[in-house]
Amino acid sequence: MITALAARRPERARAAYHLLDATPALQARIHQLVWRDQEHVVEALLTGVPRTPEAELRARVITHAVTGTIRVAVVAWIRSGQRSTVVAHCEQALTFLREELAH
Repeated sequence: MITALAARRPERARAAYHLLDATPALQARIHQLVWRDQEHVVEALLTGVPRTPEAELRARVITHAVTGTIRVAVVAWIRSGQRSTVVAHCEQALTFLREELAH
């Protein structure tokens, strides 16, 4: 799905999403890949920072909030009929997250 988005082929992204949505084994594999990638982001955020329980928790919260927001934005974009670009949809979702966290 990400490859289709990167290649700007929204019809392939939609097809990939529907296949994932209908196939539990693919959902499990995607979950594994996302989890692995999130761990890399956490490690990157902890680089150069004293590794305390609070720092690790902060890195995990930030990572999961941002990656979850992007995932939700991509799915919403596909379901909405892709009226804007996926980047615009993700930027809007991240703006919502930033605004809510500022309260």
